[in-house]
Amino acid sequence: MLTGQGATPESVSLFDSSALASAFVGHDAVINLATAMPSTLGFVIRRAWRATERVRTEGSAAVAEAAHAAGVERLAQESVAILYRDQGAR
Repeated sequence: MLTGQGATPESVSLFDSSALASAFVGHDAVINLATAMPSTLGFVIRRAWRATERVRTEGSAAVAEAAHAAGVERLAQESVAILYRDQGAR
């Protein structure tokens, strides 16, 4: 699917900033969409969020460091905002 759109996939660890930097060289932008969300059944279990927290802290830092090292001028970082319907006085 990616190659059909003109992209060349790379396989590197999200936590290996050197390998990421090598993959980022020559690109105008990096978009970090990495995630590791637990299943909805695991949302209430604290330890189920460990992988998510590692991706968001260590992984995002490695991507930012690698983009900077590779001379990439634009970095877009995925985020999340969960909204709940206002229940007023209920």
